[in-house]
Amino acid sequence: MPHKLHLNMKIYFILLFIATFPYTALAGKPWLKKPLRYVCADSVITWGYDGRDVRTIAAATDSTAQASTMVLTRQAWNNRHATYEAWCKQLPEHNCIGGAGYEKDPAQALAAAKWLNQAAQLFLMQGDACYMDYAERALMNAVMRTAVDTLQPRGSINKWMAASLLKASPGLIYATTLNEKELYINLYTNATTPLMLQGKRLLLDQITDMPVSGGVKIRFSGFKGELKLKLHLRMPDWCGLRTGTPYIYIGGETQHPTLYVNGHEIEPLMINEKGYITIDRTWHSLDEVYIDLPLRVQTILPTSTPTDKQHAPIRDFVAYQYGPLVCLPQGNTKGRYFKPTQTPIFTNEYNAYNRPVLQGSMYKYIDAPQDGQAESETFVAE
Repeated sequence: MPHKLHLNMKIYFILLFIATFPYTALAGKPWLKKPLRYVCADSVITWGYDGRDVRTIAAATDSTAQASTMVLTRQAWNNRHATYEAWCKQLPEHNCIGGAGYEKDPAQALAAAKWLNQAAQLFLMQGDACYMDYAERALMNAVMRTAVDTLQPRGSINKWMAASLLKASPGLIYATTLNEKELYINLYTNATTPLMLQGKRLLLDQITDMPVSGGVKIRFSGFKGELKLKLHLRMPDWCGLRTGTPYIYIGGETQHPTLYVNGHEIEPLMINEKGYITIDRTWHSLDEVYIDLPLRVQTILPTSTPTDKQHAPIRDFVAYQYGPLVCLPQGNTKGRYFKPTQTPIFTNEYNAYNRPVLQGSMYKYIDAPQDGQAESETFVAE
């Protein structure tokens, strides 16, 4: 079922693509009867095909960075309404890469740090995918861009914060219920994780080359007998299948995710009100789940954009989404406009930081922008 949010105000987005996530009444987000808990980051062994996993990048960014452990305290639970209210109030400050202000400005990691902490806490108390959507957006974009930005000096507080957040991020990948009968997969990345669930020791593997492609294999192994478990897989907001998210996505060929368990396709895909696909079954060692989340280039627009304006030219600045990555046009785009439905193409090339390189057309802005009257120019987005 689509997740519904109740609006009590309208926030209009103009230039900077600040997120216009609806201000939701406290009653609109039901609290879990018992909070979830994260699988400790130290238990999650991340790795990358090119050796560039988050811990390696964090160490290269600032070797003094410290990873904080996310444990929900009784005080945090008691203050949950205040935390949620604070989260709702600051949502209009988010930009489309998970930071604040103009997306190309530095110091995005500092802006993301407080909000990531709030999102991590609220997820444990509500179990809603929207908080992990934000975590993915911020970590893969605001934080990662800060970490690899060669123009920012090493040893700066912004670099240190980016490294600290990356180092802590494996602790957000998995969460369980207190009775260990439900397991949430929140973020998709290569990881090998020993777990203790319901008294059984097992190994959980994620194998993927996300964000190069959207295929993710999940494998249980190393235990005897059976394991009755609900597995919850987050359906990312950029797949465009959930409502109540801060953005809508325009353009790109529509492709639907597919899900397989031990080679058998599961259809139709049912996304619950929290934004997860749930597989409720008895698991055995070497059982595998495969989910394919199609990656395509899409124009990002705020949810508040009226339907009759969603195809209108966008002046001066635009952002594109390719899976979890946000790509921004390079160079000066002032005095130019972009057509939302005319998305750039993926060049099949990646920059030095393993981000996709897109190429598209923009137009010089005139009083009545029409293709026949405007001179097109090529731009690159990364």
